[in-house]
Amino acid sequence: MADEVHLNVLKQGADAWNRWRKRYPNLCPDLSDADLRGWQLSGADLSGTALACADFRGANLQGTDLSRSNLSEADLRGTSLQGDTLNGSLLEKVDLAGADLSKADLAGADLSRANLRGANLWYANLQGAILFYADLRGASLTGANLMGADLAHANLRGASLTEAKLVRISLSGAKFQGERLTQTLLAKSDLSGADLSWSNLSEADFSKADLHGVSLRGTDCSRSNFCDADLCGADLSSAILKGAKFDGAKLTGVTMPDGRKRA
Repeated sequence: MADEVHLNVLKQGADAWNRWRKRYPNLCPDLSDADLRGWQLSGADLSGTALACADFRGANLQGTDLSRSNLSEADLRGTSLQGDTLNGSLLEKVDLAGADLSKADLAGADLSRANLRGANLWYANLQGAILFYADLRGASLTGANLMGADLAHANLRGASLTEAKLVRISLSGAKFQGERLTQTLLAKSDLSGADLSWSNLSEADFSKADLHGVSLRGTDCSRSNFCDADLCGADLSSAILKGAKFDGAKLTGVTMPDGRKRA
């Protein structure tokens, strides 16, 4: 439960709260389980604050510093966190459905099992973020920096990844079925067991990627780069491979476009 003293200070507004934080720099505020619906928190320094299970629906969080805070299982549905700082925060199981996180700094944040369905992550910084089993269906990740992020088993169906930076990421077991990832850079990434069937991956760069057991069934891979990639056991049935490069690729057990399996 939230500390009543801390909650009363926050009720006085962001300026009073920030002055109080400066007066007690070593204090870790506790606002867990707090009902903050509709509160004006713009510009508040909430860094390192316990905010688990807090309800932020309708709150103004523009310019709020939420870095290193614990927001696990908090309700942030429909809130605007555009350009906010959340790097290093714990956001496990947080509900961010429909939230505006465009240009937000989420580097290193733990968003495992978070609900990000329909969220706006346009050009957000998610470098090194943990999105294990996250629900990103219909989310906009256009231009997002996902370098080194862990998206293992994430649901990305209907998500927009145009111009996203996906180098060295983990997408093992992720669901991408039917997505458009043309000209996407996925070099050295782990996509083992991912479902990319019926997607448009033309001109994508999968060089040195782990595609072991991936499903590329019916996928347009024309002019894509699979050089030195591990495609062992991958399903390429009905895939379009015109102009694709496979120099140095491992193809043992691959199901080819004609349905035949390589030895």
